[in-house]
Amino acid sequence: RRCGAGSFDVRVGRCGLLNGTRTRPRNGTWAGIFSSSDPELRHANLLFVPYCSSDAWWANASRWGMEFRGSAILQAALDEAVARGLSRAGRNDTLLFGGFSAGSRGAMVHLDSVPAMLGDAAARVDVLGVLDSPLWL
Repeated sequence: RRCGAGSFDVRVGRCGLLNGTRTRPRNGTWAGIFSSSDPELRHANLLFVPYCSSDAWWANASRWGMEFRGSAILQAALDEAVARGLSRAGRNDTLLFGGFSAGSRGAMVHLDSVPAMLGDAAARVDVLGVLDSPLWL
């Protein structure tokens, strides 16, 4: 899906590809926490949401003819994770929630509210933060 229904194209036109996902490969080999060879995480379900909202995942508003819907994108991603089995009955899960750079700033802001965003599923999910470079001055 494209972010902001046209607004994304406006931002790319104004700011170049600094805030887009067009050059990011859709499939491929991932490293680090997303590596399937990691013995601790090889059987984990992984959800990667490319940063495309230009608002550090904070906003849910229209400004300057553009859409900034990072918070709504985050809520939709968590809803999808629950719909696909996060916290299925009879099982407790751990959600490693995080990001890097601007995505990490957004993850830092939302970390304490993720359980509420999970709704009823939160009773069976431990949420842990993994933040890479969240500070911004």
